[in-house]
Amino acid sequence: MLPHIFEQGFRLNSDGYVKQLKTVVNPWLEWVAAGRPYKILGNEKEMMELPAKRPKVDLQCLPTRAYLDQTVVPILLQGMSALAKERPPNPIEYLASYLLKNKNQYEN
Repeated sequence: MLPHIFEQGFRLNSDGYVKQLKTVVNPWLEWVAAGRPYKILGNEKEMMELPAKRPKVDLQCLPTRAYLDQTVVPILLQGMSALAKERPPNPIEYLASYLLKNKNQYEN
């Protein structure tokens, strides 16, 4: 039987998630394996020390500022920085082109 890790709807940060892995999941794996060898792909110590990936956020539930910060602010800041550096005669077209050209780097 799988260990009970989180209550439904429980939220925590990456440090809390790693702590749960160390204190709940790993001991459970040891108990299930009962001394049988099992192979961890990759370096277990390094994997435990890596920051956890941020969970997907439900963008529709975010306040306006957080929604913009999560979706378009990073690429807009980079685009506007490039725009200020280049100072093209058609800044709106330049920015639009920059956004389309670089959008894959910023997609969630």
